Amino acid sequence: MAIENILVLDAPKNLETLIDLMVPWYMGKALTLYEGPLDYPDCSRLAQIISKHNVNCLLGSDTYSIPNPEYLKFFPIPSLKFIDMPRFPEISDYFLNFSA
Repeated sequence: MAIENILVLDAPKNLETLIDLMVPWYMGKALTLYEGPLDYPDCSRLAQIISKHNVNCLLGSDTYSIPNPEYLKFFPIPSLKFIDMPRFPEISDYFLNFSA
């Protein structure tokens, strides 16, 4: 599995989120940054970002909130291969099953 583009959903607030932000640089990979709400103009914004930028890996801490996953099915995200979001295993399953 080749990971080339990583999307980190957290602004660095503590050591865990700072490390999440530094992982792509350490691996020599691209980092996609997004500033703004993930539910505007609708809850499919996260899937749109993943699709547009060919994100392979999604990192987030347990403090992050994910929009309604039902909106995500409108945008295919075949590039997404790995998700690390401790509080949202059901979102990880949804993304990975949908993109397969």
